[in-house]
Amino acid sequence: MRYDEEYSYINKELDKFEKGLAKAKSFEDIRKAFRNAEDLVGTEGFYVPNEDELLSFLNDKRRLAEKKLENNILNRLTKELKRVNSVVDYDAFIEAVREVRFDHLPYLRRDSHSDKRQGEFDTFFPLLEASYALRESRLRRGTIKDIKFRVSRAKSDKELEVLAQEVGALQAKPEYVKEYKKVLDDLQAQIEGKYSLLGKGMRYLKRLFSRGRRASQIRTASQMLNQLNKEIADLKREL
Repeated sequence: MRYDEEYSYINKELDKFEKGLAKAKSFEDIRKAFRNAEDLVGTEGFYVPNEDELLSFLNDKRRLAEKKLENNILNRLTKELKRVNSVVDYDAFIEAVREVRFDHLPYLRRDSHSDKRQGEFDTFFPLLEASYALRESRLRRGTIKDIKFRVSRAKSDKELEVLAQEVGALQAKPEYVKEYKKVLDDLQAQIEGKYSLLGKGMRYLKRLFSRGRRASQIRTASQMLNQLNKEIADLKREL
């Protein structure tokens, strides 16, 4: 969109606006460039003919710039996610995605449940969900690796009893059962095998596995109840 010589001063502002969009490194940069250009409309002493047409032009340019930046950032973050290989790296990556989301949709920063509610409508939310899932999978892998090592080294009744409760707790968690059911069953068999060789009552050991599973179920139910109560309290405040 260009204006003739009588209104050429508007073209200078439009050029400034488009340069601002071209240099934008964040969604806030784009919003700032748009606000500066939008402020020209209706400014005293700065006549702009065809204001509606100009505003429509500015909005179209803004949306195109936002979409381009959105795609560039999404592609970059998707590539970065493939290179993440530790829990610490996942934590840093998740924080980076959260900051991008807050820049993209600033109102999310004010919402205590932004990762679970309005986020569903944000382009970057699936990437955040994927990074959370991969982080949790890495944590589970580390937990299984650690407990396998400890079971292989355990020699005393006391060690085996502690491990029985820990394995039982993991057997009560669906996410662990889904990925590591056979491993957990094998660990239970190893613990029972070592324990029986030491000549102690197997019935007591079975109770330890059950106790671990029960304790894990209670903790999960308690966490779900606390989360539900918190969400209810937040909803009441919003009414």
